[in-house]
Amino acid sequence: MQLYTFGFNVQTQTNESQKERLISAPEAGVEAIKVLWSSWCDAIVARQDAAGSWTIDYLGAGLTTTQKDHIAQSEELRNAVSRGGTVSFFGSTMHAGLQGYTISNSTDPEVANKLVVFATDLDISNNVPEVQPHNLSTEGILDAKIISGGDILLSMINRVTGGAKVLHFRDFTELWSRLRSNLCLYSKQGALASFVPAQWVTNATTSTVLDQHGKVYTSTRDSRYSKSLGRPYEGSSAFELVPYLSETCVTKIASGGFMSAAVSSDGELFLWGEACPGTDGKLSVFNIDTVDEEGLPNFDSMDKVAKVTGIWAEGEQDEFVKCLTIRIDGEEARAYDVAIGCGHILVAVESLDSSGKKKRALFAAGENNLEQLGPNGRNQFFEDFEEVIAFRDKQIAQLVAAGWSTFVVTPN
Repeated sequence: MQLYTFGFNVQTQTNESQKERLISAPEAGVEAIKVLWSSWCDAIVARQDAAGSWTIDYLGAGLTTTQKDHIAQSEELRNAVSRGGTVSFFGSTMHAGLQGYTISNSTDPEVANKLVVFATDLDISNNVPEVQPHNLSTEGILDAKIISGGDILLSMINRVTGGAKVLHFRDFTELWSRLRSNLCLYSKQGALASFVPAQWVTNATTSTVLDQHGKVYTSTRDSRYSKSLGRPYEGSSAFELVPYLSETCVTKIASGGFMSAAVSSDGELFLWGEACPGTDGKLSVFNIDTVDEEGLPNFDSMDKVAKVTGIWAEGEQDEFVKCLTIRIDGEEARAYDVAIGCGHILVAVESLDSSGKKKRALFAAGENNLEQLGPNGRNQFFEDFEEVIAFRDKQIAQLVAAGWSTFVVTPN
């Protein structure tokens, strides 16, 4: 497999724009590559060799040597990845970067159930251990998110009763106090949800979750950005259903900056939110009157080819959620993956032409000051979705974006 990166180089911590960069060249011995975590300043990449063994690498400068060694050498971590346990890395994607991970598996006794927190530089200066593990017994922590202001959200399940909940804690001090009490975890703020998220993503203002039935819920503690919620703000920080998507089975969600996206089981692409504050441009799909009488984009900048290959909004649209049209060479296409960073978005799509041949394309839009949208030679904001030509007809195994970086995994 092959891993491409664009934009800010988290490995070297440099700002230079690069046309195309390979972290991992295709090798016969590499059977799989997974990007397990990414932020503006770091990433976690796992590789599987021909024998089925996994190695886990930290890329970035946010952790201490001890913390990096822990990731590379932890047998529990490798065991969880290799045996299908739920491994979720968490942190602040636009601030401190990686801050820990959770391991959980309700059925495999060989997989540990554990929360591990990496101390910050300030914590270490106050004699806090660099790596802080906490073994979990009755209640398993499936995932953790650090939202704006440093608040912590936990997805939990009681392995005896099966009861599930999402809890909110003000900070790690409150969380550690609850964990050390050896009592059932609870939060003074109450539960934000009573189910285990199948997927969970966050951006600058909003948490978005996908439940086991393909329904999308959003939550925020900031009433100023209802567009990022995909629904009106109702005065509560609890997760609430996005009405526009209530009858849609969603299979993938993504979020970053002030935007979120969803892909349905039918390949429909939905987008909601707004531009990041201070951004020079705005995505055209958030504008009204952007199509002509034929339902095609009427942007002056788009040539004839772009009118049949692209992504745009057409027809009457919801106030919050936009349902986007996708075409490749005039044929209707379906989305199968999406990733959003701080102001940029990439979408992998595919279609069948009249002869039954499958076509694939990668589209990108938004911020491109560091060429995080791929090798295009233009350091400017993309208002319209444009194809990343280098990936025409290439299958995308994984799309990841965070901060000003993009990761694309393709098969050999």
